[in-house]
Amino acid sequence: MEIGDRITNRRKELKLTQDQLAKLSGLSRVSIGNYERGDRVPDVESTQKIAKALGVTANDLIYGDYHEEHMGETIRGIEESKKNIIDFANSYDEFDDYNDLHYVSQFVDLIKKKNKEIIKYEELWHEERYARLKLEEEKNK
Repeated sequence: MEIGDRITNRRKELKLTQDQLAKLSGLSRVSIGNYERGDRVPDVESTQKIAKALGVTANDLIYGDYHEEHMGETIRGIEESKKNIIDFANSYDEFDDYNDLHYVSQFVDLIKKKNKEIIKYEELWHEERYARLKLEEEKNK
C-alpha cells in the first residue's frame, strides 16, 4: 500500500471529501486527488499538513502499520539475540584459556551494542506514540 492509498483510506474513515481534506490541510483539492491517485507524491511539508488534518502522524501515512509492527519486531529480535548471548555466556562453567576470555569479551561487547539498539528503537517508538497523542489532543480541542 502506498501513501496515496493510506491518505484515501484515512480520509474515507473520517467520511471526508477531497475538498474537505484540502481545506483542512491548506492544500488544493487537485493536489489531494493527485496524491491519492499516486500521480504525485506529497513533499514533507504537504505530508505533515495532510497527516495533521487526518489526525495521524506523517509516519503513519508514509509507512502505515508496518512502521510500528516493524519496530516491535526489531525490538523483540534484539531482545531475543541478547538473551541468547547471555544464555551462551552463562553456559561456560570455567574459562580454560585466553580464547574463552576473548569470546566472553566479545559477547559483552555484543550485549552492549544490542542494548544501545534497543534503547534507540524504544526511543523512536515512544516519540512516535507521543506524536500520536499530541495529534489526538489537538484534534479533540
